[in-house]
Amino acid sequence: MSKKLKAFQVIEVSNVLAELAKKELSLKLAIIIAEIIEALSTSTEVISKRRQGIIEKYGKKDDNGNLIQSNEGNVEIADTKAFMEEINEALNVEVDVDFKPIEKELIEKEEDIKITPQQYLTLKLVMKSEEKKDNVEKVEGEVVDKE
Repeated sequence: MSKKLKAFQVIEVSNVLAELAKKELSLKLAIIIAEIIEALSTSTEVISKRRQGIIEKYGKKDDNGNLIQSNEGNVEIADTKAFMEEINEALNVEVDVDFKPIEKELIEKEEDIKITPQQYLTLKLVMKSEEKKDNVEKVEGEVVDKE
């Protein structure tokens, strides 16, 4: 299945799948997760290099040309507004990714897996879409609301 994801979604999905990949899973789910991680890896690399390039461009540098970092390890940014505009533009680029989606049932069967609601919402980006069922049924040529 080919799906368009924004660059920031590719990063989020990759992070959640990397966490799941550390757990013992059924063989089928483990294979699907490994394949999605592989499918996303090239895009993740390109996004990471682009992000680093933007940080290099806008980061404050010392006399030796090295980026200045805070005690927490964050790079100090010279022009925050321009940096944010460029980084947001880069993270909102759509990426075409080809992968086999995860079936919701496979996740539900894994009783030992604990994930947060936010992780689940992120996983939905790579899960098989559920068919939407209308709340109507056809009765002898007429459409009748089930509710």
